[in-house]
Order: sequence, then structure tokens, then C-alpha cells
Amino acid sequence: MFEQLSQMLVRLVELFEAEGRLLRVHVVRTSMLVFVALGAVLIGVAGVVFLLAGLYSAMVERLGATWTAVIVGAVAVIVALVVLLQVRRSAR
Repeated sequence: MFEQLSQMLVRLVELFEAEGRLLRVHVVRTSMLVFVALGAVLIGVAGVVFLLAGLYSAMVERLGATWTAVIVGAVAVIVALVVLLQVRRSAR
């Protein structure tokens, strides 16, 4: 009886060890994906900033600073809303 109990305990410890190794692999993989996604988001934000700055520069001579700021601000709000709606949709 004690032999069976000890064998069961050894198997249980081996199972925990194997699951721990598997968990470590998945945590490392997930962490890498999160950092890559974060980098992509930062690059995307920088790209949007440059696009908005280019839009502002292109329009400021024709419309003046005030109207250009209004239009570029509206474009930025629309881009933010689209991203927010996409995130909300994918979170479901």
C-alpha cells in the first residue's frame, strides 16, 4: 500500500514538473509576443503622428493654422475611434 502511494506521489511530482516546464515555455512565448506587439503599436503611433504632421504641413498654407488644426484634430479623433472600436470588437 505504501509502495503504491509513494509511486503515485512520484508520478504526481513528475507531472507537476512537466507542467511547470510547459508553463515556462508558454509564458516566455507569450511575453515575447506581447513585447513585439507593443513595439508594433509604438511604431504605428509614431507613423500616425508623422502622417498627421504631414497633413498639417500640407494644409496650413491653404487654410491657415486654425482650420488646419481643427481638421487634423478631427482626423486624429476619427482614427482613435476606429482603433477603439476595433479593440472593443476583438475583446468580445
